[in-house]
Amino acid sequence: MSYRYQPFVGALLALAFALGACAPSAGQPAPGAAQQPAASKPAAAPPAGAPAASAPAGQATGGQPGGPPIKIGFIAPLSGPVAAYGAALKYAPALVVKEINDAGGINGSPVELVTVDSPNNPNQTVTGLRRLVNEDRVVAVLGPYYTGEMQAAVPLAKELKVPVLGYTPAATHPGLVELNEWVFLADSSEEVTVSIALDGFQRVYPNVRKVVVVGDNQTAVTAVTLRDVWPKVLPARGYEILDTITFNFGTTDFSPIATRIRASGAEGIAISALSPAAPSLLQELERQGTHLPVVSSSHLQTVPPIAKIMGKTADGMVQTFFFSPPEAEKPSVNAWLDKYEAAVMAENPGGERPIIGYACEIQTYDVAGLLMQAIRASGIRGDTAPAEAREKVRQALMNVKGYQGVLRSKDITPTGRITWDFYPLIADDGANKAIQ
Repeated sequence: MSYRYQPFVGALLALAFALGACAPSAGQPAPGAAQQPAASKPAAAPPAGAPAASAPAGQATGGQPGGPPIKIGFIAPLSGPVAAYGAALKYAPALVVKEINDAGGINGSPVELVTVDSPNNPNQTVTGLRRLVNEDRVVAVLGPYYTGEMQAAVPLAKELKVPVLGYTPAATHPGLVELNEWVFLADSSEEVTVSIALDGFQRVYPNVRKVVVVGDNQTAVTAVTLRDVWPKVLPARGYEILDTITFNFGTTDFSPIATRIRASGAEGIAISALSPAAPSLLQELERQGTHLPVVSSSHLQTVPPIAKIMGKTADGMVQTFFFSPPEAEKPSVNAWLDKYEAAVMAENPGGERPIIGYACEIQTYDVAGLLMQAIRASGIRGDTAPAEAREKVRQALMNVKGYQGVLRSKDITPTGRITWDFYPLIADDGANKAIQ
């Protein structure tokens, strides 16, 4: 399996500098009303002869489902400057729903996916979530994508009494949201992802000991990392922090910051920032002739990947990702990637073949699949009263254990955390590569 650009990424450089992908922003976007939920178009099946990946756990086999559908909601960024992320992963829940319905539905009922656009806009998330529950009568919701949106969705889920499942590590760091029994988020935190990146960084750069910490202290999720995480994990691993340099999300002139980094005497850089700020800083450092090893928090998961966007400028940068290229060598993972690629290409015939794995496509598919398993276990049907259905699904989600995901088995912990996937990767010649 090779990894290629998403065909729906139109203006490559513009989308390269969209807000970070799986490590979401909590900045406040411009307010706006939610768009109408779009009807979800089922993704195409793999072409004849393509390897078949395993279907979501717990699905039935046999006849066509009938009667009223079981509806699930999907909140994703499908418009605006962050549309590339939604475009990359929108096929994941559609594939799950198609596989479930092709195998007979759930408890005799078909499943219907109702999609709402929320382009990193908490206001649209709130409006969309209310509409999904009150008008579309969904039994559970996948998403939203970003931390700021999830901060708005978490308390609303409790008010509406509807299960909400995160398909990115949005709002997972302690203190960003007050969890409740209706919300199921990634089993992750900024400390976890930064520590994994640092473990990889130490293997690649064993002689680096003096670092400068730099990043965006305006955006909530990166500000937390700068304030609470780097100062804790760096000294614990023997690093000396020579300086901490902060800037605002909208900063465009990085020459003074690059000059300060160069004068610090640092041997490496620990960075926490989103695009376009982080890439702009790296480009300015290169312009000034400063070439230092960089370890990043997981906030630079762009579409396409930052290594491809920046080429040699990003070489040597270490970051935690939620997919690793060697995983594609496993037959079951390769078959899934082929299936996902077929779905993308069916909607974009003649387009460029996609890079898959770096926009949480796999995690979105897994979370949608484990939700289907819980719905089946709950015993609900399309004609079950919505309030009853949501409570039964919530209870079933609390008992999910051993769901066979694309990469590994997944559980939901007693605190509502979903098993996640982590890999430290290094940018090298336009691609992310595993650290040996």
